[in-house]
Amino acid sequence: MVGPTSQTDDLVLETARQLFLEQGFAATTLLQVAHRAGLAESELRRQYGSKKDLLFAAVRQVILDMLSELKRGIDEVADDEVIDVVAAHLSTNPYLQVARLLHRDPEDRLRNG
Repeated sequence: MVGPTSQTDDLVLETARQLFLEQGFAATTLLQVAHRAGLAESELRRQYGSKKDLLFAAVRQVILDMLSELKRGIDEVADDEVIDVVAAHLSTNPYLQVARLLHRDPEDRLRNG
């Protein structure tokens, strides 16, 4: 899959992202994603194939969204401010915070919030 092509794709990718964050990748099933997104599991499998493919699509969309947001930010500033805008964006971007949470051990997340 190249990227979201409809509201359903957007919903599926957001739902998957939320479940992966809440439960972790290993504990999340395609059935859970499908049910929460209002789809049949067979439809989800037809669209994305495997859970790994769904994770890749969700991460890809997060990166594309982040790059689009960054592009808008640097388009609005003078050349001598671009590096500061990029650094600020990367240090405060909520998607990067999500990546840090996903990387942490699930038991650590439970202990430390």
